[in-house]
Amino acid sequence: MLRDTELLRALKTSPTIKDVSILFASQYLDNPEDALNCSVPLEGFKNLTSLELYNFFGNDESLITDLVDVLEECPGLKTLGLSCGCDYDCENLPESLLMPEEDFDFLMKLCENYGSRSRLSPLALDTLRLGQGIYIFDSSIMQPVVENQGKYLPKLVQMETLKNLHLFNGLVKEDIYDDPEPLEVDWSQLEDCKSLQKLSVSRFDEEVLDWLNTSGNSVQDFIVTEHYGMYDKDLDNFRFLRLPRLSMIFLREMMVSRRDGDDAWSDTDSSITDFSEAESESVAGTASGAESLPESPTLPKAGSPSEAETTSDAESTSEFESPSRAWIPYLELDRSTITVLDRLSDHGAKLTRLGLCIDLETQWVSDFKTG
Repeated sequence: MLRDTELLRALKTSPTIKDVSILFASQYLDNPEDALNCSVPLEGFKNLTSLELYNFFGNDESLITDLVDVLEECPGLKTLGLSCGCDYDCENLPESLLMPEEDFDFLMKLCENYGSRSRLSPLALDTLRLGQGIYIFDSSIMQPVVENQGKYLPKLVQMETLKNLHLFNGLVKEDIYDDPEPLEVDWSQLEDCKSLQKLSVSRFDEEVLDWLNTSGNSVQDFIVTEHYGMYDKDLDNFRFLRLPRLSMIFLREMMVSRRDGDDAWSDTDSSITDFSEAESESVAGTASGAESLPESPTLPKAGSPSEAETTSDAESTSEFESPSRAWIPYLELDRSTITVLDRLSDHGAKLTRLGLCIDLETQWVSDFKTG
C-alpha cells in the first residue's frame, strides 16, 4: 500500500505530518521478490521531527542515498530509528541473527555519506534506535580493513544531545552452522554521550557494564530486552553496576528448569537449550516518592568482607577486574529466589520503576484459592 504513488504524494505534501514510522513485514531474504518490496522512496518528506524505518531491505547504496537525502530535508529531526531485514537461526534458543560479514557496515556508510555533505551538521537527536542490521561496529575488524577508521557516528549525530539510545547487541553468527557469539559493539563511538538518560540493549554483557560505569554513568533508565534464565552469568553484571542516577530497570527473566547440587552454580548458559514453553507477561511496578537521584551507596551483605578488610585489595585491583568479580556474596542463596534487586549493590533502594516479565502460573504467589 505504501508503494502507491498517489498515497505517497499525499503523505509527503501534507503540512501536518511530522512523524513517520514504518515497520515492514518480515520476509525471508532468499525470496528477493518479496524482500525487495520492504522499502519506500523517502524523497519528498520534509521537516520531520521523527523518522523510524524498521525491517527495510534493498540495495545499500540506493537506500543510504535516499536516507541521507531525506535527512538533509529534516534538520530538526529529534528521533531516528533504523533496522534492516535479517534472517535468524530459530532452531536453537535464544535465536541468533545470521549476519554475513558484508552486512557489517551499513551504519558506517550512512554516517560517512551524510558527513561528506559539507553543508550538513550532525543531527541534534533526542532518541536514536538502532536495531538488527544497523551495527555500531569497530571498522578495524573488517577484512580488508576499511579506510578512514575512527569515529563515524558523530558525523551523523550530535552525541552530546542524545538522551535515549536503543541498540542491538544480541547473539549473531555468520553461518547457520557457526556457534552464536554476542555482537561486538564499538563503544568508543559513544563516549561523548554525556547526557544519555535511557539505554536499551539486547544483552547485558561485560562490555555494556564497563561502558555504563565510565562514559555512560549518566543513564537513569536501563532496559535489557533479551530473555535471561536464572543461571545466566550475564546477570551477575548487575552486581557491579554503578549508576548514581539509576531509577528504572527492565529485565526479561525466563523460567528454566532448576538444577541440583553443584550444577546449580554452573556458569553454563542454560537459556540456550532450556527455555520454558510458558508465555511471559510483562508486569511493571512504579514506586511513589522522591524525584531526587542521589548516588547509590554500596551496602555490604551478611557474610561479606567489611570496608576495612577490602580497602587494601581495592587499592591494588580495579573493582571490575576478575579478582573482584569473583566475590559475589549472594551466591549463598538459592538462585531460584534471587531477583535483580538482590544482585544490585544497594538492592534497588533508589529505583522508582521496575519492569519484569514473569510467568503468572509458576512465578506469582497468591493467597487466592479457587473452589
